[in-house]
Amino acid sequence: MKRWSLVTFVAIFLVVSIFSHVGSAEAATSRVAIISKIEGTVEVQKSGGKKTLKGFKGMSLNQGDVVTTGKKSSVVLKFSNGTSEDDTFVLESSTTVTFSKLSNKSGTTTKVSMLKGKVWVDVKSIKNKDDEFVLETPTAIMGVRGTNFFVGVDPNTGLPSIAVLSGNVNVTGSGNNTNQFNVYPASAITVGDQNQDQTTPIIPIDNQVLAQMLNSTSAEVMKAILESAQKIISENQNLMNQFTNSAFPTEINQLPLSQNQYTDNVYNLLLALAQEASKLNKIDGNTLLELQKQIKEQQLANNELHQNTGNVDWNFEQAQLTEQQRLEKLRAEQAKKDALTNSFNANEQKAKADKLKQDRLDALEKKYLDSLSQAEREKYEREKQNRLDEEKQGNGGSNSGNTTPPLSWSTITKPFDLQLQSGNSSTAVNYIKNGEDNEENITNLLIEEPIVVNSDDSQLIFSSTDPSIELLEVTRDGEPIYELDDDNDGNGDGVFTTYLYPQHAEMGFTIKVKHSSLGEREFNLNAATTVSIPPLTWSDIEKPFDLKFKTGGKQKSLNYYKGEGGIDEDFTYKLIEGSIPVNGDDVYLEFTSVDSDITIVEVNQNGLTIENPNAGRFITQLEQQRAEMIFTITVEHSTLGTKVFKLGVDTVVQPFNIYEMWGALDGNDLLRQTAPYRISEGFSYYDYVITIDNLNFTEQYLNFMGFNRKNDADQMWLRVKEGDEWRPLEMNPNDSVEYIYNLSPGTNSIQFELEYTRDGITETYLINIPSILWNN
Repeated sequence: MKRWSLVTFVAIFLVVSIFSHVGSAEAATSRVAIISKIEGTVEVQKSGGKKTLKGFKGMSLNQGDVVTTGKKSSVVLKFSNGTSEDDTFVLESSTTVTFSKLSNKSGTTTKVSMLKGKVWVDVKSIKNKDDEFVLETPTAIMGVRGTNFFVGVDPNTGLPSIAVLSGNVNVTGSGNNTNQFNVYPASAITVGDQNQDQTTPIIPIDNQVLAQMLNSTSAEVMKAILESAQKIISENQNLMNQFTNSAFPTEINQLPLSQNQYTDNVYNLLLALAQEASKLNKIDGNTLLELQKQIKEQQLANNELHQNTGNVDWNFEQAQLTEQQRLEKLRAEQAKKDALTNSFNANEQKAKADKLKQDRLDALEKKYLDSLSQAEREKYEREKQNRLDEEKQGNGGSNSGNTTPPLSWSTITKPFDLQLQSGNSSTAVNYIKNGEDNEENITNLLIEEPIVVNSDDSQLIFSSTDPSIELLEVTRDGEPIYELDDDNDGNGDGVFTTYLYPQHAEMGFTIKVKHSSLGEREFNLNAATTVSIPPLTWSDIEKPFDLKFKTGGKQKSLNYYKGEGGIDEDFTYKLIEGSIPVNGDDVYLEFTSVDSDITIVEVNQNGLTIENPNAGRFITQLEQQRAEMIFTITVEHSTLGTKVFKLGVDTVVQPFNIYEMWGALDGNDLLRQTAPYRISEGFSYYDYVITIDNLNFTEQYLNFMGFNRKNDADQMWLRVKEGDEWRPLEMNPNDSVEYIYNLSPGTNSIQFELEYTRDGITETYLINIPSILWNN
């Protein structure tokens, strides 16, 4: 009931801890990443855990946590420093990252491992030499110095590509590829395989590279880039100013561009990216025009307005965009005109309908008056005028008909809004006043019917739909629940949410609200949850039939489970785990029903119908051979009707016979039956290990274990462990059972060693009988 409340408490504690240490002499030793926005599905595996959690807005991520985005999903992460300059990390769809290290001990340290996918990074935490931001991929390590850049890992090759918009990324290959490169703005590189001592040369970012970068880019990445536009422009101008007073770095000199061309590309990079985004419908024309204006003004202010003279064609298509803007304006104006026309037409139609209705009433009234006498007509007119006067007084300003009560808490029928959200759907939850409608009871509220909860992602959301009312706090069974904070300003949004779980439970909420005129008030809300019971289906029936293995007068049930692949992908395909040993001619399978609502209609073995000697009991004998069989079992349910199941069964002949043997105390009438056993791979000296489960003996008889070669064996030797010693057993050449060992009453377990030679090849077996039951 209180798991979410505990998570909320921990999250609030972490955030408060982070922000309370800003500017103090003792900095925190660890950072956290906060999920600030989610689109689609995001899964989180906490450090050291195996369970996968569903990510949510406001969730804290710590060192060692793994984050994975689903298809058509994205997530915006903020690496919180407690300042407005938090690093931003935007994960695109189908991306997996691990937070290898998050620390503030000697400097701000962030290390992230990226297995696959695509990210946009905006680093602001690099302030001094002790600060570090590292992004690792399977074949490259990227060290960051105040940078905005893309990284994408090719899902087919696993090779990362880096495109830098501002700052500097130091790229080092891993494995045999130990080359290092500094990647500067308007440049991109793809790092080679770790087994290849090569790297694609650094290339300039042109329209083709931009198109590839943006082809699957989400709206969240474009938003993050535009929000960082001023920072990107400023960083690049500072870098270009440094280059005017010093030689260009070696990596830049290797580009197939002149120095002036490279400089022009840097200054025009953001415009070119925005233009490509507009072509791909990532941003609209107005946003592009505004961004162009902003960049040009900034460049002019720094006397650094450059014209493109290189081979990369990034000229802004002004005429085309102007035309696009004009068309958008025309469409907006036409839509406005259409709305006005529709509104006018609707009002005109209503006026016509009202007039027609009134004309009909007037005609009826006239017809009625014509049927009256003069005195009756005068009386009717007087009564009609009196009714009109009463209605007028009822609508008047100072007459007693105005009964609008003054504003108070009792006149507010809905002090807060309540929604049940499951997945992408949201449903309003209604509540009523619980008790008499007086000043003492107006704060006692009740949800009449239990809330049906059938999934783990169901949330109850408290908010206000009245602008004069603000939600201050919500507690659940005395514990505060989580408050959303979309703008991450630390003040909260007045929207509170708590998870509900599929169970029958009762809850008590306390909602503290503040009215702009009436002040603060607390409301108590009682609620309950329940789980709906879905209708019965075949998939709910775990065991549509029972299967017994019968040999030597004994029987036991065989378990089967859902098969994967093979004949049928769905739940109707069943499989017995392990092979059934068939060591004699008295081995049978029997199919019966264990559910009174289910009747077995027919059973086929590899297409042949098997016997049904007694109603509801289908029996088939298994041959002494290795075989694969498919049984088709047709059953009929009293409610669900007929269903056909398929069962896969394998048989195997064991290399030698092991018997349970017993006889009278005088040694006469020695009986035996085959003891089925399981063979597994051996260890150390042994080639195989044999296990015999659940042997039953009776103290009133002589009890033995017997061992026999099969016809194709050459030799067999046997030893038994007595205490800590192994004692050889002597063969009984005149007996039909070659080795016999007498078990003393009360023996709990026993072990044998067996060497078995067939076709000149000797195999060793350790035989374990871990449990022996004794009956009186």
